Amino acid sequence: MGTDAPLLLAAVSLLSALQMGFLAWRVGLSRIAHKVLPPSVTGPPEFERTFRAHQNCVECYPVFLVTLWSCGLFFSEVTAAVAGLVYIIARQIYANGYVKSTKKRIAALHSKKEDEYFTMSSNDGESTLSLYMAAGDMENQAELEEKTRLINQVLELQHTLEDLSARVDAVKEENLKLKSENQVLGQYIENLMSASSVFQTTDTKSKRK
Repeated sequence: MGTDAPLLLAAVSLLSALQMGFLAWRVGLSRIAHKVLPPSVTGPPEFERTFRAHQNCVECYPVFLVTLWSCGLFFSEVTAAVAGLVYIIARQIYANGYVKSTKKRIAALHSKKEDEYFTMSSNDGESTLSLYMAAGDMENQAELEEKTRLINQVLELQHTLEDLSARVDAVKEENLKLKSENQVLGQYIENLMSASSVFQTTDTKSKRK
């Protein structure tokens, strides 16, 4: 192996993979604890928060790896590795906070309850990115998530009712069909009985003669 091999990037990537495995393992434990069998992804709030914390990390994982290796190979491996470690730590804090409460998934990254600014500046000072985090916004987002969850449950119940209604209509149609067939069969039996009576009367008259 050459001395210029991206060992730092590989080490950070391996560490991130271990983190993803740990989060998946924690979801499995939560399934067992709350008796939520696969493939269901809904259950008690504690399980749903644990599941969403893992899924959120999974959704961002490809972007993290692409950014890590692109910056490490074409710019600075050390800088990319350090930034990757910071990201992994921040992700773990985020996941731990999310498991406890939806309001803590971002608040866990703050050391204060007040609003804070996070500023990231480039070395030449030309570009500055400011992210404004507000506690009120987090509460509103938590309420929005709760409303979304309730709406999804209502939609699921609506679909269930529609399925039940369709099944009831199908059963009614089948009953009408069976009733019609029974009427035809009853009429056929009556005709046979009438014909049998006629034949019996004819035979009796023939014997008398």
